[in-house]
Amino acid sequence: MPVETSIIIVSDYTIIGAIPKGHSIFHASGLQTELEKLFNKHREPNISLNQFEMLKTDLMNHHQRKDWKAKVNPTKLRKGVLCKKCDYKNVMRFEYGSFKCERCGMKNKDAHLEALSDYRYLISEWITNRELREFLGIDSQFAAHRILKKLDWEYIGTYKNRKYKIPDFVEEVVVRRRT
Repeated sequence: MPVETSIIIVSDYTIIGAIPKGHSIFHASGLQTELEKLFNKHREPNISLNQFEMLKTDLMNHHQRKDWKAKVNPTKLRKGVLCKKCDYKNVMRFEYGSFKCERCGMKNKDAHLEALSDYRYLISEWITNRELREFLGIDSQFAAHRILKKLDWEYIGTYKNRKYKIPDFVEEVVVRRRT
């Protein structure tokens, strides 16, 4: 079975200079084209469908999730809920139960979920009301309390000492609860 390697650049702002011969380096936007080239290059299957299924099953059975902890200085992070429509360049403001981008006008009640997922992986899987307000840029402790209550996450402690556990896949958990 052939093994192909590539370096895929995710940021559209990265300028790819001269690429050394024999190396495949491209932006994520070119992934479809590169995959088509590979499919054309390797038209004949090297293993049977049955062998492929066995390999897939074996890989899935041996997969081990590795806990990863980022070493990030929280003071260096850009805080606030960033507008997806504006390519995460503008901070959205929380008003009347949803986040609104001042620049493009987009409103979204769940825009904070992606930010909370980032918080979980970059800072901590536990968050307090105060930390939520600071990270999302919400002024009101009562608004933050309503957000946390609505999310219905596991928590420990009472009143001022309460911490909420941010689940592994924040968006999926909330979507599943709504259906």
